[in-house]
Amino acid sequence: MRTLQRFAQTSKAPMSWPKVRILLLLLLSFSTARQSIASDWVYTVRPGDNLWNLSDTYLADMRNWRKLQMLNRVKNPNLMPPGMLLRIPVAWLKVQPASVRILYVQGVASVQHTTGQQGQLAPGMQLVLGDTILTQASAGATLEFADGSRLLIQENSQLVFDTLTAYGKTGMVDTRMRLLNGRLESEVKPVQAPAGRFEVWTPAATSAVRGTHFRAAIGSIDNIARTEVTKGNIDVSASGATTAVNAGFGTVVKQDQPPPPPRPLLPAPNLAELPGIITTAAVHLTLPVLVGAVSYRVQLAQTERPDAPLWNRVYSGVEIDGVVLSEGQYLLKVRGIDDAGLEGMDALHTLAVDILPAAPDQLVPAADARLSTGLVQFQWRGPPAAASYLFQLAKTTDFAQPLFNVENITPAGWQLEHELAAGTYFWRIASVDQNGKHGVFGPAQRLLVEEPARLPQVVAVAVSANTATVSWQSVAAIPHYEVQLAYDAAFLDMSTVLRVQATQAQLPHPGVASFYLRVRYIDEAGQPGPYGPVHHVPVRYDALRFFGACAVLIGMAGL
Repeated sequence: MRTLQRFAQTSKAPMSWPKVRILLLLLLSFSTARQSIASDWVYTVRPGDNLWNLSDTYLADMRNWRKLQMLNRVKNPNLMPPGMLLRIPVAWLKVQPASVRILYVQGVASVQHTTGQQGQLAPGMQLVLGDTILTQASAGATLEFADGSRLLIQENSQLVFDTLTAYGKTGMVDTRMRLLNGRLESEVKPVQAPAGRFEVWTPAATSAVRGTHFRAAIGSIDNIARTEVTKGNIDVSASGATTAVNAGFGTVVKQDQPPPPPRPLLPAPNLAELPGIITTAAVHLTLPVLVGAVSYRVQLAQTERPDAPLWNRVYSGVEIDGVVLSEGQYLLKVRGIDDAGLEGMDALHTLAVDILPAAPDQLVPAADARLSTGLVQFQWRGPPAAASYLFQLAKTTDFAQPLFNVENITPAGWQLEHELAAGTYFWRIASVDQNGKHGVFGPAQRLLVEEPARLPQVVAVAVSANTATVSWQSVAAIPHYEVQLAYDAAFLDMSTVLRVQATQAQLPHPGVASFYLRVRYIDEAGQPGPYGPVHHVPVRYDALRFFGACAVLIGMAGL
């Protein structure tokens, strides 16, 4: 340009045709040179490089090595100084089709090829130009491009690959795709000039990326495009206009309208108060309220695969549930969504899921039970993961000094050996799995042992040929009784056990002349009280005569 200026300044008189021709040739040469530089890929020469091996590696036609020598004014093709900048026109470079590799798939996702064939998307699969990805509800897939850029396509989305080109070994990749509906998130490697490209087209707008973290979405009904940038910057184009969108901003573009000025994204919510350890498989979290958020996107991924969410949902409120996880380390990602549908900056939080066996339920005695006996029998229903139980009984709710701390209880119940004094007690139970891991205690159950009631005592027995009718004293506020008949005073040889609601019971005659009876009460909580005194029914004279006659007849029958 300076040469042209000097040439024009030295020509004071009107220029003749030869001078005009020279000036035009100089201008054309200068323009061609600038255009060539703008469309050239620049290679930095390394030790051991020569023009022939570089041409073989990068040029589509090896015969262009002479042109490359002339373009870069290389005197000796075999001796090029390291650090020299070698310009190679993009048009001379090798061009080859690139592919997209599927890294992870969550849920139901499919691929439709240009041939019309369709199949399920699977990790390790290679997609090519013209292929279309379709994801269903609660599905998603993570893709990796030839330059290492990654993209997460979310549920109910349709993505078509229009251009997948790699310029040999230069690192330049031309990637262009159409998002017909749905949403995606991308982490784009810095695009190499001059031919590198990464573009996402939607029916409403096109996003051109130079290396950034950004998201794009297009509504399946309203065709409104939403673009959010969390790192770097992009150019959003629509209806002949282009708007630059920087990190922390987003834009909402309606179909057939130019992109409006970017608006700030919502800041990342503060997740510091969320727990770091979850002890149940079913996760429940309460998010902090974020000013300006009308809903929240929640993503959960394993820490070793942060770009492959296992859970990716939008919640209208701050109560997050419905997530079921196995034990492990997870990364929680949360962002607010504003009234324009733009999703804000991400907040990250690590979670460790360490599942403990659940506490037993269906506890007996029930909470606030009032018992008239201190000989308490505790029962419960354990979860499937429980191999044993830990039982505690105390006089205070903090269980600082438990009266009983019993481990390795294998049945789902435990009986006190000694009677508790009248008073208020608290008990709780925890499960222990087969690995010895203790679960959390269930809620403490209050238990009131009242002063022992008067024990029921047999007062009358009427014996007939077929029955024995027993009567006993009633005990105040006792709904049920249990009467036992045995052949021995220790009640080891039991004949009959009967539970009744009255203070009288009719038992089948035991068929012996002498037998024993005793009665105990069953309180409102279903707890049995102690037995009353043993009542002996002795041998009576008429009974002896009856049984003696029977013996004589049996003996005669034997003769």
